[in-house]
Amino acid sequence: MENQNRSRMMTEGAMMVGLAAVLGYLGQMLFTPLLFLYPLPFLVLGFRQGVKTTVIAVLASLGVCSLLFMPIAALSMTMSLGLPAIAIVWGIHRARSFGEIVIMGGLAALVGFAGAAVLFQLVSGMDMVEYVRVLTDEMQTVIETTVAAQANLDAAQAETMIAQFTAMIAMVKRTLPASLLITSMLIAYINMRLMVVVLKRIKMPVPEAPRLKLFVLPRGIVFGILGMYVAALFLEYRHFFEPGILTQNIMILGMSAFLVQGWAVVAYLIEQRTKNKTVIVLIFVMSLMFAIVQYAVLMLGMMDRFLNFRRLPGSGR
Repeated sequence: MENQNRSRMMTEGAMMVGLAAVLGYLGQMLFTPLLFLYPLPFLVLGFRQGVKTTVIAVLASLGVCSLLFMPIAALSMTMSLGLPAIAIVWGIHRARSFGEIVIMGGLAALVGFAGAAVLFQLVSGMDMVEYVRVLTDEMQTVIETTVAAQANLDAAQAETMIAQFTAMIAMVKRTLPASLLITSMLIAYINMRLMVVVLKRIKMPVPEAPRLKLFVLPRGIVFGILGMYVAALFLEYRHFFEPGILTQNIMILGMSAFLVQGWAVVAYLIEQRTKNKTVIVLIFVMSLMFAIVQYAVLMLGMMDRFLNFRRLPGSGR
């Protein structure tokens, strides 16, 4: 019986390693968003078999991916997405809460991103800050060349478009820390959610994940964000940081938090009227693609802190 269990574990591990390698290969070569799902096979395996098996599977996947594409790219991917899988599985087997596990997974992803940046510097001789500067300078050159080639634009229109693109690139550079943090948390959250769905499909007893429609930000979040923003303004005024670096990142993180609460309100209100979740998914996608929908959902989330649209008990209002 012990040999049979061991054989079953090895077979399951090999299947998950192969699936992760396929996701990694497709994400590297064809469709980058598939990389978000790279940790999922390890989570399903780790939930069933434990942390040690997860570590072995991640290392085995690194070996397979090194044969499929560049070893440096495989190692960077493993550091950025394999570490969160190990951290999440560890949190699961330590009976941590859903929120704590997502935070641990997100922080592990940040550590992985930092490790990948160090690896990039060792291989290329260029640090990540310099690489981002070179990349954005190339983007600026391409934009200026493209705008200049438009025969239907006069000089004033071309200058306005270039100025807008320049401001957008500068904003992307300044808010990169917030973007990395949000991406890290999304990696952990999405994979945790999908793990629960997959395990339920195979009839595994899993704890019920918190429902998005009941998500509520902590009390005092508005004053907390305001306090951090004022402190950031002071630090920038005293020239400890370049103007806009801290304040813009804090604003992005605060807006993202209220956007999530806005999604929760939308999910709650729609589910009161229909069980068809297509509408909810459609609004989520539109809020990511169209600024006007995103602002509407964001304002809904902010107003919910004071008006309590869902009439949730124990929300402090």
